[in-house]
Amino acid sequence: MKIAYSENIAPRETGFTDQELREILSRTLAPVRGTLKKLLLLPPDYTRLHSNAGRITWHIWDMLKDECEIDILPALGTHVPVTREEAAAMFGDIPYERFKVHSWRTDVEKIGVVPGEYVAEISEGMVSDPIDVEVNRLLLDPSYDLILSIGQVVPHEVVGMANRNKNIFVGCGGSSMINSSHMLGAFYGLERIMGRDHTPVRDVFDYAETHFLQQIPLEYLLTVTTAPGGHIQTHGLMIGRDRVYFEKAVALAQNRKAGELPHVFTGSVEHALAHIEDLITHRDGQESVHHHHADGSVHEGAIVPEHLSRWYAIKLFERDEKVVAELNLPQGIRDAVEQVIAGCEQEMDDDAESIITNQRYACINQLVSACVRKGKPQG
Repeated sequence: MKIAYSENIAPRETGFTDQELREILSRTLAPVRGTLKKLLLLPPDYTRLHSNAGRITWHIWDMLKDECEIDILPALGTHVPVTREEAAAMFGDIPYERFKVHSWRTDVEKIGVVPGEYVAEISEGMVSDPIDVEVNRLLLDPSYDLILSIGQVVPHEVVGMANRNKNIFVGCGGSSMINSSHMLGAFYGLERIMGRDHTPVRDVFDYAETHFLQQIPLEYLLTVTTAPGGHIQTHGLMIGRDRVYFEKAVALAQNRKAGELPHVFTGSVEHALAHIEDLITHRDGQESVHHHHADGSVHEGAIVPEHLSRWYAIKLFERDEKVVAELNLPQGIRDAVEQVIAGCEQEMDDDAESIITNQRYACINQLVSACVRKGKPQG
């Protein structure tokens, strides 16, 4: 069962209107309308709010909810499940009961192995271990007529450019692929991967899809977005399983990047920091809250300015006492921030301050490796 493939680039700098997105999705789904019985949607979780995948998921739900059964499996990777509040903020009024939870430890099935010889070839001999390919069992359920993977193509420190089959093998994958792909990326080097299409990790994902997933009715919806001031702008929507649509999305995303890429921590830490930024700049849907600072001042809107949100997020992650006292966060946001930090600590088996310290040293080592070259001995 095949949807209509298309390349869609917004006609204006501010991106597509919501109505234009709906019209694109209507044309995309037209070939399968009336024949679908069961649909599986694979959007990202709340940490990828700015992908606009939530709104796209809602449009698909709204168009097809009376025609077929729809399940939604957020591509969590190793993240905690999407909460009811996060689901409402990102996916609108889709019933929370339609959301499934992916467990990377218990919900996966092994479908193949990427040979060690191939891994050695694409990594220039840096890694030679075979990699088990595991995916959530729902993707293998023959009762689904169609599976739509929805997400943002954006620079990523492990794979180069995020999404497409990364959404499957990491977002809906198991421990072997997640751990092995991250190790492969680390050995090969962030500076050789970040922002690029063809990387060893992407080659592993492409190999796995070509050899082990051709039989499932999987299609990709790939967004290219920016979010100036926290307002999502969708500049491109590439639709289709053929790799060419991913390549078009990569080209558009690369053309839209402004200046040097920011420092990026490892995935789990980046996700935690992004979530904290959402909470303190009101990308979490709490715009109406009044905030009381330690000096007694009161204001509406963001707790911190957008351009300072990254710094404050890191300080809150470290539980910096002075910053915590300065912001005097409302109890609900304080509890939500602590939950994010605790989840990351559990996942990485370390305390928050040590996690950030280690990440900074890792960044320094990468910069030194990329910039410093030993000269030949004198004489």
